[in-house]
Amino acid sequence: MTIKPGMQEDGLLTIDQISKKMNERKISSSVLVEEDLRRIYDVNPQMKLFITITAEMARASARQSDARLSASRRLGHLDGIPIAIKDNFFIRGVRCTAGSKILSDFIPEYSAPTVERLEEAGAAIVGTTNLHEFASGVTSVNPYYGAAKNPWNAERITGGSSGGSAAAVAGGLAFAALGTDTSGSVRIPASLCGVVGLKPTYGLVSTRGTIPLSTSLDHVGVLTRTCLDAAILLDLLAGFDERDPASARAPRKYNYFQESLNAKNKPQKIGIPRKYFLEGLSDDVRNAFEKAIIELRSLGSELDDIEIPNIDRSAEIWAPIRFSEATAYHQSWLESRPGDYSEDVRRKLERGKEFSAIQYISAKRQASEFRSAMIKAFGQFTAIITPTTPIPAPKIGETNVSLGTSQTDIYSALVRQTLPFNVSGLPAVSVPMGLSRDGLPLGLQIVGKPFDEETILGIGSAYEQKFGKIGLAPLYSV
Repeated sequence: MTIKPGMQEDGLLTIDQISKKMNERKISSSVLVEEDLRRIYDVNPQMKLFITITAEMARASARQSDARLSASRRLGHLDGIPIAIKDNFFIRGVRCTAGSKILSDFIPEYSAPTVERLEEAGAAIVGTTNLHEFASGVTSVNPYYGAAKNPWNAERITGGSSGGSAAAVAGGLAFAALGTDTSGSVRIPASLCGVVGLKPTYGLVSTRGTIPLSTSLDHVGVLTRTCLDAAILLDLLAGFDERDPASARAPRKYNYFQESLNAKNKPQKIGIPRKYFLEGLSDDVRNAFEKAIIELRSLGSELDDIEIPNIDRSAEIWAPIRFSEATAYHQSWLESRPGDYSEDVRRKLERGKEFSAIQYISAKRQASEFRSAMIKAFGQFTAIITPTTPIPAPKIGETNVSLGTSQTDIYSALVRQTLPFNVSGLPAVSVPMGLSRDGLPLGLQIVGKPFDEETILGIGSAYEQKFGKIGLAPLYSV
């Protein structure tokens, strides 16, 4: 295999690694971006990972980055690095479809704050990535822009809704990508595509300038190749946004997450919630998770069982919030353009009408109580771990999968492990946990206390450095 600018013999280069090469003048942003764009144009017709390719924008950014490098004024780790953006973020002057027919020609007049921060840091935005329509699903099988295909096996889904973002990072088409996570939409595709997917604490990163799904549950997250790269992105994106009602005041000093990563990269007291989270797993996932427990213990961490009160009620708390808020946002389109939704998304939006105002308000109250109970349950534990998904990536077109001895619809199956942490708003990261017997990635989910991203990234970093690297996706060279 020919070694390209964005890769090395044992895998894809990371942001940290390629940034060092730039600082050493071993590669320019223009060369990196051109190679990245070439790969996107080569791969995308088959893999359907990008909706809009912003080639000229990326090239212009690369030229500016090269000029700064020549003048020894490089802005930092992300200056000149190819980054992808999920196609439900506003980028001024670039169409934002949210993977839908309804917004197929929508062009925002301003950029989301997260996008602005990336641009100000010198990142080269190479395009917007495919997703499940309106971020309302877990497969990224999109009827308008094609089914996003998994770079480990093109017959498999990428997961959703941030499926294009995860697969772009896994397949070498971007060094990192932005995603959104309402029920697991960053962590699920991260697990199924073999990358790191971080959902920060609710409110830590502004969601303004994104097409909402459920504002009480929506999080902006990142998809990267390592936990260090996730920390680099989080240092840039975290911060209070006075124009976002959900934004939290959680001040952080410059490069906080990067600097604290090594300090937290040490043995921790980790809880294992066996009830609910270890029920109905595939044999591959169960075996990989039990192995991960042993591996984390070998790193010096103390692991023990933990009980999370009412965890089996998380879905019934989540449902009235998730579906009611989505339906409220889409109400006018749902009435005037019902035929412009795909069947599965329209069905979910119709479901939102089934909940009363009383049920919605009650669910909001219960979510607050659930969050408090979960935080209290942590006790002396610094984090908890679960499998990210109960199964590896299903085949494109599958609607039902086996969980233990029962058949379950694919949506319920894939959000089962992740949605409790949208209800609670706690930070969670998925890191690679090995491969199934069929060579498909599996994910380990690490969950922390509110605004303690540094601990879960530290645990993930320690784990991935010794056990979590799974190499190149087989379709990298497609």
